[in-house]
This record gives sequence, C-alpha cells and structure tokens, in this order.
Amino acid sequence: MIALARFSPLLPLASLLWIVSATGCGRPELAPILGRIREPPSEPPALPPLVGTEPPPAVLDWNEAAFPVIIGHRGSGNIRAPENTYAAFDHAAGLGAPIETDVLESLDGEYVISHDDTTDRMCGTTGQRRIDQMTLDELLALDCAQGYRPEVFSPQRMPRFEDFLQRYGSSNLLLPELKPTTRTDAGTVAASLIVQHGLQRSALAYSFSAAYLAEMRAVDPTIPRVLICGCEISASQVLSDGLWGVAVSRPYATKEYIDGIHATGARVFVWTVNDVTSAEPLVASGADGIITDDPGYLRAFTNARTPKGTTTVSPPASLLASTWRWHTSSTGLGPPIVADDHFVTWAATSPPDPGTFFRIDPGIRTADVPAAQTIQTTLKVTKVNTDLTRHFGIRFAWATDNDGDWFGNGTPNARQGYHFAYRLNGAVELVRDDGTRAGYVILSRQQCTPVAESDTVPLRLDVTEGTLTVTRTDTGCSVTAADATYPRGGFVDVYGSGVVPGVGTTTVLY
Repeated sequence: MIALARFSPLLPLASLLWIVSATGCGRPELAPILGRIREPPSEPPALPPLVGTEPPPAVLDWNEAAFPVIIGHRGSGNIRAPENTYAAFDHAAGLGAPIETDVLESLDGEYVISHDDTTDRMCGTTGQRRIDQMTLDELLALDCAQGYRPEVFSPQRMPRFEDFLQRYGSSNLLLPELKPTTRTDAGTVAASLIVQHGLQRSALAYSFSAAYLAEMRAVDPTIPRVLICGCEISASQVLSDGLWGVAVSRPYATKEYIDGIHATGARVFVWTVNDVTSAEPLVASGADGIITDDPGYLRAFTNARTPKGTTTVSPPASLLASTWRWHTSSTGLGPPIVADDHFVTWAATSPPDPGTFFRIDPGIRTADVPAAQTIQTTLKVTKVNTDLTRHFGIRFAWATDNDGDWFGNGTPNARQGYHFAYRLNGAVELVRDDGTRAGYVILSRQQCTPVAESDTVPLRLDVTEGTLTVTRTDTGCSVTAADATYPRGGFVDVYGSGVVPGVGTTTVLY
C-alpha cells in the first residue's frame, strides 16, 4: 500500500488566524500584498469518501511524510469529480491524499484555481475568454462542473486560492502549482499567502518557473520548493537552486534519473499516472510521489492484492465514490450507471458498433498464490450489435489495468492473462492473451445457448495450477482448458466487444 496523510476536521477561521499569530507566521509587512481574507464557501462534499478506505495518520509536514505518497492531481482530474473544484478537493481530502492544484490570476489581481487559461473547457463558456481578462466576480458566477458530470456536481464555483489554503491547509499536504501570470511579483504573492496561513511546512512552492520559486524562497526559505518540467531537471540545477524536489513527466522518471536526483538529497514526483501498471514500476524505481487523477484507486491497488479468503464486491451506491473503473471506446454513451436491477452497465439506447469496446473493473486483483481460485459473477447483455459473432465475457489473471481493447494493451508477447468469451450465437471460448489481436491463443471452444438483449448469464470460474474451467451455472454448459502458461493472480474485469455488458455482484475465493 502507498502512504497517505490523514483527513481530519478543518479548523475554523478564527482558530487558524490565532495559530498564524501565535506561531509568529503573521507578516504585517506583507499586508498590502495579501489583501482581504474571506470565509471559505460552505459547499458540502458532493460525494462521500471511498467506503472501506481508512486514511493513515495525519502528516502535515512534507519533511516528515511517509514516502512514496499518492497525490490527487487537481483533486481528482475528471474521474471522481470535476477537476479543480471543491468536489474534487473534498474527494482527495477524504482520502487523506496530498492535493495538487493550479493557481492563476484574475483581471483584478485575485488568485483563483484553474488549470486552463480560459474557462471554456470546464465552465462551459465559449469564445476562449481568458481568466486574466475576467474579474473575480465574473469568475465566481461560472459553474466549473460543466466540463465533467454536471448532472451530478453542478454547480461548482471556481475556488479562490486563499480559500483553498484555508479549507485544506489544516488537513492535507498541498501542491499549488503557480502558473504563468502577467504580474512581476507572482511568486512573492503566492508565498506570502502560504506564510499568512502558516502553511510553510505543508504547502509546497511548486511551479514550472524557477524564477517564481526564487521569489518564494526570498519570502520564506523554509517553504519546500519543487520545480516542474516535462523533461529531465539536472542534478546540478537541483543543487544550485536549492530545490527540495522535482516533478517530472513519466517518460523521464527512469531509475537512473531518480537515483541521480536522490543523490542530491531531493525528492522526485512523477506526473500524471492513472494506472497501477505504470505506478508500480515507478514506485520500484524509487519515485517519492505519484501524481494521479484517481488517488483512491491507485492507493487501493498499487502493490496490493485482494485479501485471501472470500471477497464479495457488489455494485456500489455511487460509482464515483468507489474504486470501480470503466472504459469504452464509444464517445456517445456517456458514463456507466448502476441500473435499477443492480447491474453496472451503460444506459445504451442504440446498438453499439461491432468494434466498440467496453470494460468494467469491479475492483478485484488476486494474488498468484494460491493458484486455486474460484470467481462467481453474473453478467448482463444490455445492448447488442446485429453481428452474432460479437462477444462479451470476463477477463481474469489479467496483468494490466491500462489496456483499451479486449485482447490487451497491444504490446506483442506481453503477458496479459486469460479471458472467457461468450458470443451472441452461443459459441464460447477460453483464450490466452499475449497483448495483441493476432497473438491470442484459443485454448478451448464449446457451444452453449445463444444470448439476446436483457439476458443474464451467471458464471463460475474454477482455476487451478493446470486447468481453467468456466461454467454457466443456470444451464450447466462449461468449457475447460489445460494451460499453465501464466500465473493465476491478476485483475478481474468484465468486457464487451460490440456488446454493451453489465456486471452484478462478484465473489472471489482463494
């Protein structure tokens, strides 16, 4: 498991100001820069924290954090909530995750939270009007949930940077990225706000701009400074700039590079990583922080497996507040739903194209030992293509969680796992996948009952060291293969190819 800081109740504003004063963090000489302090908005979290995930003890000092840490990119970057909104930040805060965000300046000099220079993508505006050409009041009138699941989260007001610090600074480690601005003292202003709130230990000075970090150092050299780059930041620059750490994009985070930065005494964060397949090698290489749009999911499965014994996973009340994942190659179906019959599926009203891929991951990842495993689930045929050779089924002992088709991630000779395919015409197959459409091996075939829309298919998978058996339990039709090529542990998910699948309660025993 990856370490995270604990979420705890927020201090009221009066208490926070008393701490600032009592600890000597108040800086009267900076008052003209700091401006007025407002109460943070009283919007409640849009979603509860993840069920069954207990955050670890609070750590509000970057120098004392238990590394590696998993960091919420923009809170939750359009996966569990709209990015850079209070809903996203509350989700990450409920997990105890450090929160990364983006800081821009409005026309009237207020610092606000947004990744984009314009408001079109997340706020639903048109015309590419820039944030630095809009006043704070104009920005606060927008709904920043328009870019992701507005039917769930709307309205979401654009956060002010100062409100962000006040709301989360007493409970979470923070990574506020200071983005380019027209003012010449941007780093001074940002650092002064951090000092005003007494967050020199828990909020990073974090930017692509070395000049901004130098300004922040001049305000308070104890604020840890992290330079960001989609490149390699040299060890010599780390030393000359006195950096506490660097944040680099994933392609540059090799073990050799990480070791070189560690030799200077600095930390290495890596962005943006949304799958366990990528996260685990980075952790093994020594990365100190993984920046992700889905911190709850990575925390649950990075270097972790479903406990041995019996585990039952039922469709959750809210997919957004769970560790379930989903993917489709279709752009017109929208997000999955938990249907009234308690199947997780898509609300499809028209047949999918023959090549459309669907995947639903209920949050199961078994260990390789013991090899004997039993998986029971019920699948549903929600919508079908007229091509009766299209198929749906279950993938198991699957090595990766980042592939975009039923056969794997497209890498030749890559160990993927096994899948059971049920074709609409009733033909069933047990398949060993090597990662490519042309490279899979059909281990065994059988003929079962054809299926149609709205049918449910209860299945039991029995896995041993040398055999694989899948049985449709309502008809007794089964298919068996002798194969010991791949380990038995891995991800379990449901897929459809030209079929919109659904999945109900799933139980694994091993």
